[in-house]
Amino acid sequence: MSVNLNDNQIFGTFKAAKGTYGFVDQENGPSAFIPPQHVNGAREGDKVIVTLEDASAERLAGEISEIVEKTPRFDEMKIEDIELKDNQKIGVISITPKNFGFVDFEEGESVFVPARDTNNSNSGDTVIVEIVERAEDEGKSKAAAKVIGIVKKAERRNSFGNDRRNSYGNDRRNNDRRNGGRRY
Repeated sequence: MSVNLNDNQIFGTFKAAKGTYGFVDQENGPSAFIPPQHVNGAREGDKVIVTLEDASAERLAGEISEIVEKTPRFDEMKIEDIELKDNQKIGVISITPKNFGFVDFEEGESVFVPARDTNNSNSGDTVIVEIVERAEDEGKSKAAAKVIGIVKKAERRNSFGNDRRNSYGNDRRNNDRRNGGRRY
């Protein structure tokens, strides 16, 4: 991809961090830190142009000035329109109390997802996984996978089958804490 850049600009792929900040990785060069106020709507995997604060600095930092190419957003697509590679599948994830998960597929099989590879998904979410390793153990296939996208978020319900928020849009748990844990 050919992009016209000024002396104080770089081109690369945006990598979101746990917070609201991120980094832009160049193909041939150092990464640039992007503070939260300068992300400007970029999301994980977008190809972007960054205007650097100081191009001669040891650690690069700047502001995303243009999103050149957006990556496909699985959450904005219909499941049947998603093109999968040979090692990718769509399923529903179940997260354990220890934060690792299992993804169940329509065919009846499931795959293990290590905690570091759940990609902020929650139990019940429909996810796309990439099978990263397969091993045969006593005739049984053992596979591990990595969540690469969330297709559909699961509805969050309390034990009564209701949305956790009350009619005013406040989280009921916060109301309980404000009045000493008592419900009125």
